[in-house]
Amino acid sequence: RGLDPTSQLEGAIAEYGGALEAAPGDPDSYDARASAHKKMGKWIAAQGRDPSGSYELALRDYAVVLERRPGEWTTWYDRGLLLETLGRSADAAADFEEAFRLSGDPAPEAALRRLREKPR
Repeated sequence: RGLDPTSQLEGAIAEYGGALEAAPGDPDSYDARASAHKKMGKWIAAQGRDPSGSYELALRDYAVVLERRPGEWTTWYDRGLLLETLGRSADAAADFEEAFRLSGDPAPEAALRRLREKPR
Protein backbone atom coordinates (compact mmCIF):
# COMPACT_ATOMS: atom_id res chain seq x y z
CA ARG A 1 0.00 0.00 0.00
CA GLY A 2 1.17 3.49 -0.83
CA LEU A 3 1.49 6.29 1.63
CA ASP A 4 -1.63 8.26 2.53
CA PRO A 5 -1.10 11.73 1.03
CA THR A 6 -3.98 13.30 2.97
CA SER A 7 -1.89 15.24 5.50
CA GLN A 8 0.53 16.41 2.81
CA LEU A 9 -2.34 17.64 0.62
CA GLU A 10 -4.11 19.26 3.57
CA GLY A 11 -0.86 21.01 4.43
CA ALA A 12 -0.46 22.26 0.86
CA ILE A 13 -4.06 23.50 0.77
CA ALA A 14 -3.53 25.36 4.05
CA GLU A 15 -0.24 26.81 2.79
CA TYR A 16 -1.89 28.15 -0.36
CA GLY A 17 -4.71 29.55 1.76
CA GLY A 18 -2.11 31.36 3.85
CA ALA A 19 -0.48 32.70 0.70
CA LEU A 20 -3.88 34.04 -0.37
CA GLU A 21 -4.31 35.78 2.97
CA ALA A 22 -0.94 37.47 2.43
CA ALA A 23 -1.63 38.28 -1.24
CA PRO A 24 -5.40 38.16 -1.83
CA GLY A 25 -6.37 37.37 -5.38
CA ASP A 26 -3.00 35.89 -6.39
CA PRO A 27 -3.89 33.65 -9.34
CA ASP A 28 -0.81 31.45 -8.87
CA SER A 29 -1.90 30.55 -5.34
CA TYR A 30 -5.46 29.88 -6.50
CA ASP A 31 -4.14 27.68 -9.30
CA ALA A 32 -1.87 25.74 -6.96
CA ARG A 33 -4.66 25.30 -4.41
CA ALA A 34 -7.05 24.11 -7.16
CA SER A 35 -4.49 21.49 -8.15
CA ALA A 36 -4.14 20.34 -4.54
CA HIS A 37 -7.94 20.12 -4.14
CA LYS A 38 -8.14 18.10 -7.36
CA LYS A 39 -5.43 15.70 -6.14
CA MET A 40 -7.22 15.38 -2.80
CA GLY A 41 -10.43 14.55 -4.65
CA LYS A 42 -8.68 11.85 -6.66
CA TRP A 43 -7.27 10.36 -3.46
CA ILE A 44 -10.68 10.45 -1.77
CA ALA A 45 -12.29 8.79 -4.82
CA ALA A 46 -9.60 6.10 -4.81
CA GLN A 47 -10.65 5.32 -1.23
CA GLY A 48 -14.23 4.77 -2.41
CA ARG A 49 -15.48 7.99 -0.82
CA ASP A 50 -17.30 10.95 -2.37
CA PRO A 51 -14.77 13.46 -3.77
CA SER A 52 -17.33 16.08 -4.78
CA GLY A 53 -16.44 18.52 -1.98
CA SER A 54 -12.78 18.65 -3.00
CA TYR A 55 -13.67 18.85 -6.67
CA GLU A 56 -16.10 21.73 -6.11
CA LEU A 57 -13.41 23.65 -4.20
CA ALA A 58 -11.03 23.07 -7.10
CA LEU A 59 -13.62 24.34 -9.59
CA ARG A 60 -14.13 27.50 -7.50
CA ASP A 61 -10.39 28.18 -7.46
CA TYR A 62 -10.06 27.52 -11.19
CA ALA A 63 -12.88 30.02 -11.79
CA VAL A 64 -10.96 32.70 -9.90
CA VAL A 65 -7.80 32.03 -11.92
CA LEU A 66 -9.73 32.27 -15.18
CA GLU A 67 -11.42 35.47 -14.03
CA ARG A 68 -8.00 37.05 -13.43
CA ARG A 69 -6.10 35.40 -16.28
CA PRO A 70 -8.57 34.37 -18.99
CA GLY A 71 -5.73 33.73 -21.43
CA GLU A 72 -4.18 31.00 -19.25
CA TRP A 73 -4.80 28.02 -21.50
CA THR A 74 -3.39 25.46 -19.05
CA THR A 75 -6.04 26.41 -16.49
CA TRP A 76 -8.80 25.96 -19.08
CA TYR A 77 -7.31 22.56 -19.86
CA ASP A 78 -6.91 21.52 -16.21
CA ARG A 79 -10.46 22.57 -15.39
CA GLY A 80 -11.68 20.70 -18.46
CA LEU A 81 -10.01 17.53 -17.21
CA LEU A 82 -11.75 17.91 -13.86
CA LEU A 83 -15.11 18.59 -15.52
CA GLU A 84 -14.59 15.46 -17.62
CA THR A 85 -13.92 13.48 -14.43
CA LEU A 86 -17.20 14.82 -13.05
CA GLY A 87 -19.05 13.63 -16.15
CA ARG A 88 -19.75 17.17 -17.31
CA SER A 89 -18.72 16.48 -20.89
CA ALA A 90 -20.26 19.56 -22.52
CA ASP A 91 -18.57 21.88 -20.02
CA ALA A 92 -15.30 19.98 -20.38
CA ALA A 93 -15.49 20.25 -24.18
CA ALA A 94 -16.02 24.02 -23.94
CA ASP A 95 -12.93 24.35 -21.73
CA PHE A 96 -10.84 22.14 -24.03
CA GLU A 97 -11.96 24.19 -27.04
CA GLU A 98 -10.93 27.41 -25.29
CA ALA A 99 -7.58 25.92 -24.27
CA PHE A 100 -6.93 24.84 -27.84
CA ARG A 101 -8.05 28.20 -29.25
CA LEU A 102 -5.64 30.01 -26.94
CA SER A 103 -2.67 27.70 -27.37
CA GLY A 104 -2.88 25.47 -30.42
CA ASP A 105 -1.40 22.81 -28.11
CA PRO A 106 -2.25 19.23 -29.09
CA ALA A 107 -3.27 18.18 -25.54
CA PRO A 108 -6.65 19.98 -25.49
CA GLU A 109 -7.30 18.89 -29.06
CA ALA A 110 -6.65 15.26 -28.07
CA ALA A 111 -8.94 15.66 -25.05
CA LEU A 112 -11.70 16.96 -27.32
CA ARG A 113 -11.26 14.00 -29.63
CA ARG A 114 -11.40 11.62 -26.66
CA LEU A 115 -14.64 13.22 -25.44
CA ARG A 116 -16.24 13.05 -28.88
CA GLU A 117 -15.30 9.38 -29.27
CA LYS A 118 -16.79 8.34 -25.91
CA PRO A 119 -19.96 6.29 -26.18
CA ARG A 120 -22.99 8.17 -24.90
